Amino acid sequence: MAAWLRTKAGVWGIPLGLMLGVIAVHFGVHFLLWFSEMAWRGRPPMPDCRRGRCGGDDFFIERQNGQKTYLCRCRFRYRRKGLALIEITPEGKELPFLRWRPFRGWFPDFKL
Repeated sequence: MAAWLRTKAGVWGIPLGLMLGVIAVHFGVHFLLWFSEMAWRGRPPMPDCRRGRCGGDDFFIERQNGQKTYLCRCRFRYRRKGLALIEITPEGKELPFLRWRPFRGWFPDFKL
């Protein structure tokens, strides 16, 4: 029985182990690249704007009242407070928009 198991496991074990090893290396490298990107930026990338037309690279930074304000191409203004993204209305009122949840992404925020 042991001799039969050894030969059968060798036949199927090598390709199976090779495939699992390639998959593990792929996801390991992907995680390391993601982690280094997060460490380099120090913060998560900007999400899509309220209309969904502008992505992370479509935001411009402007100084407003001594604070960084992010302006998208759709002319919406946003400000970051910790891991929250706050929308600034034209009247200057702050409305909660999205909150970053580590390892999960951006989610709607209902409180300031």
